[in-house]
Amino acid sequence: MFFKGKIALAPLAGVDESSWEVRFIKSQIEDIYGFEVDVLDRQKMPKSAYDSPPGYNASLLLDYLTAAMPNKYDKIMGVTDSSIYATKEDSSNWAVNGLSYNGGVACVISTHAFGIKKLNGGRYERRLAKASLHELGHTLGLPHCDNTPSCFMTEAREQVKTIDSEEIILCRSCKRLIAFAQN
Repeated sequence: MFFKGKIALAPLAGVDESSWEVRFIKSQIEDIYGFEVDVLDRQKMPKSAYDSPPGYNASLLLDYLTAAMPNKYDKIMGVTDSSIYATKEDSSNWAVNGLSYNGGVACVISTHAFGIKKLNGGRYERRLAKASLHELGHTLGLPHCDNTPSCFMTEAREQVKTIDSEEIILCRSCKRLIAFAQN
């Protein structure tokens, strides 16, 4: 399949398609990856993905987004302010900031755990950018980066402080992997 570089950004539930978060994520993807990003109309969260507690099953959200993606796009990213979780191998659930599968079509991020928008000196925005770019990177085939600790593809290890230690940069090794995968 030929990669056209077209990304669909799908606001979910409490995130509005005209929100500054959606505009910010769109600009980050366009600036860092150089892809064309279209913002879709806000989508409802599928009731079948909800489990109370801990929230929405991120794997089921990926399935939902994949099925909802219009054909003209290569990838789709869902953005929600709801709590999302993934299931570990031992069948326990844990809250996540985002989820995607390496080489997959869809990714989803949640702003739920990023902190209060106005009180942390731009940390919220940096977390939003890095989580979005990280999850989209996985859909492009990028693994977690062990080469450069400041690369946004570094594994968060279930800690927001790891995201805070990253930069909004893709290291040289990761850039090469993307270039190789798309040629």
